[in-house]
Order: sequence, then C-alpha cells, then structure tokens
Amino acid sequence: MMSLENLALPVSGSHISLLGFLLLLALISFTIYTGIVFGSMILSYIFKKKNKKSGNDLELNFSQDIINVITTNPTTWFGFGLMPFLAIILMYIQMAGGQGINSVNILIVSFLFYAVGITVIYFYKNSLHFNMLYSLYENRKAIAKDEFKEGLAEEQNKQMKILNHSTGFWGLTFMFISIWLFATGTQYAVDQSMWSASAIENMFSFSVIFKLTQFIVGGVSMAGATYVFLRYFWDGGYDFKNNEYSEYARKTALGWTLVSLVFQPLLMAIVIGYADKSTVSSMVYVGIAVAVVLSFIGSHILYTYLRNNETSYLKYAYMAVIGAFIFFAVSQQSNFKEANHEYLTYRVHEFEMLELARAAEKSGPVEIDGGEIYKTRCSACHKFDVAQITAPAYADVIPKYADNMEALVNFIANPTPRGNIDPNGNKYPPMANQGLKKNEVEAVAKYIVDQLNGEK
Repeated sequence: MMSLENLALPVSGSHISLLGFLLLLALISFTIYTGIVFGSMILSYIFKKKNKKSGNDLELNFSQDIINVITTNPTTWFGFGLMPFLAIILMYIQMAGGQGINSVNILIVSFLFYAVGITVIYFYKNSLHFNMLYSLYENRKAIAKDEFKEGLAEEQNKQMKILNHSTGFWGLTFMFISIWLFATGTQYAVDQSMWSASAIENMFSFSVIFKLTQFIVGGVSMAGATYVFLRYFWDGGYDFKNNEYSEYARKTALGWTLVSLVFQPLLMAIVIGYADKSTVSSMVYVGIAVAVVLSFIGSHILYTYLRNNETSYLKYAYMAVIGAFIFFAVSQQSNFKEANHEYLTYRVHEFEMLELARAAEKSGPVEIDGGEIYKTRCSACHKFDVAQITAPAYADVIPKYADNMEALVNFIANPTPRGNIDPNGNKYPPMANQGLKKNEVEAVAKYIVDQLNGEK
C-alpha cells in the first residue's frame, strides 16, 4: 500500500489543537458505538448458540432482543461508526502520518474490515427478525388457507436460517479483525519500539492484545448497560407482556455487564502500564483515574438495581458506565498527542517556515540558519555523541560522509534506504523525510559537520 505521509500538511498550532479536539470526539463516538454493537453481537451469538443446545426459548428471545435494540436505527452505523472512523484516519494522517510508520495503513485496512463487518451484522439482525416472525406464523398457520404461500414462507425461513448462521459468524469475525487492527494501528502511533517490527509481530504484542481485550470486555459492559437502560428505563420502560422473559433478560444483561465491569479497572491500568512512560502525561493518568471511579460507581448502582429492581437511579448508572469509556478515550487521545509531540512541533515549525518563506518573497532572500533547523527538525531524534532509541549518534555515522558532503546532503533530503544501521550493528527505525529545501539541507548538513569538527 502506498505511503500517505506526503498527505500531511504543515499547520499552525491552533489548527493542531483543533485537530486534537476533533480526534477526541471521533474516538469517543467510534469507541462507544462500536463497543456497544460488537458487545451486543457477542451476547446475541452466545445466546443463540446456547439455545441450539438447550432449546430454551428465553435464550433465543434474548439473542434476538439485544441485537435488535442496539441496531434499531439503520442509519446509526454510518453517523456513529463509519464517519468517525474515517475522521480518525484523516486526523492520524495529519498528526502522525509523516513519520514513516504503518499506523495509517493499518487503520485503513481496519476500516475495510469494519465496513464489511457492520454490514454483515445488520444482515444477521434482519435474518433473526425474520426467523422470529416466521415462528409467530408457525404458531398460527392453522388459520392459513394457501398451501403454496405456506411453502414459500417455509423455504424462505430455511434460507434465512442459513444466512443467519453465516452472517453471525462472519459478522463477529470481520468486526474482531477490524478492532484488532484498530488496536494495532493506534498503538503504533504511541509506541516507537513497534516501528522496527512488522505489523504481524506487533499484532501479537502484549500491549496490543491487552488493548484488544479491554475493547472487547468494555464493549460487552456497554452493550449490557445500554440494553438495560433502553428496555427498563427509557421512555418509561418497555412493555414486555411476558414477566418471565422480562426478569430473565434483566438478570442476564446485568450479570454480563457487572462481570465485565469488574475487569475494566485492571485492563485499563494494564493498557496504560504498557505505554512508553515518556509519552504518558498527567492528563493520561487523570483520564484513567476518572474512568476507574466511574466504572465502580456504575457497577455499584447496577448491582443495587439487580437486587432491588429499583429503576430510579438507572440513568445515573448508564451515564457512569458510558462516562468511564469517554474518559478512557480522553486518556488515549492524550497519550497519542504526547507521543507525537515532537512531530507535531515539527509540523507547526514547517508551517511557520512556509509563512516566513512567503514573507521573504516580498522582502528578498534570507540567511538559512542550519543550527535552528537542527534544533527544530533533528534534535528530537539525533544527538551528537549519544545514540537514542530512535536514531544513532552523529559521531557514529557522519564520519563516513567526511569526504562526500554531497552524499550527506542527498541522504538528508531523501533518506533512503529507510532504515539505519550504525557501525556497531544497532538497527534504528526509518528516518522521516523532513521536506527541507535544498539550501536548508545544505545548511543543516554543514552545521552538523562543523559541530563534529569542533567549529562554532
């Protein structure tokens, strides 16, 4: 897949702040909606399988009910799923895509799986709905007179059962792969240690696996809490007509929600625990702390509702559960912004340089300061005498250009091959193309060589 790094544009500091806020909104929308849909799909598929073994109609009814409640509006997948996902990709291109990493490409593949998965899930929901209607028809078919139409209905029902089985499995599979890739792509952007490994290797790293697990468990808790809120509180509660099923669905949804909420604080802590400490700001810890507190509050209120069946505070429980994942998204966005601080600073500086260049066209040529370019473009990764995790020391690699300044200039202007191995055999991630003009490249190359030669 082609690199998208050249699509990233230099922007001002105020635009970076705006992009960060929009990224947060997109992450919140995508995380909550996708978590609820995927969690409800997991529960629906589990209870459909249980019904096949036990024949318990309560299990089948719950399987149909929970996916139907979550996907009632057929347009929400576009406004709360696909569009926020596209927005996330575009903002990652702008805020992290020019560093020569695979984050954006992985997210694009994830989006393709997501689009297919969410479509298949709606097919699954509709096929379940048809099976339910046919079951009602079966119980009343004695009043029917047209045997031909009865045969068509029976044949259609058989086809729908086949469709339901395949769409259930493939809907879960595509969504699972999409979320796994999403966890990998977003982790790439905050963990530089992943840059030198392949995407497949990183998909099985502990940090990605725990992030994936947290998303799945969180999805189940949000799906269960959403079902309980919509069925037992919203608009006065749903009129079930069947008290046995109403009680079964209430206890089942609450049980799964409470169990998954118990693990949330631990999983959130592990996700942050695996983050590079240099990329974890105080806001990251604040977001996690608030998320943990809200998880405890939500689970406590839901447990009280499970025991007493008192719906007065149910809305507060739901707000606490959803709020927990909003603040977890806040912590993840803060982690992303901190991890890409140097790159974002470079983009802002590039914008300022372009503004200066435009002004210079009116006032005449300006002197290029190689030292200033080094400080803003190079010093984040390179030091003169000390090797960093991101790049070798200049003292180890510049000497090979001692008699060939042109080669050094060419490499800085177009850093290929896109990986570095110093004389000690250490391997470093690809160097990003800084997009410098020829006179800027020549100035910074001269500055580096002069500094190593002891000239001021």
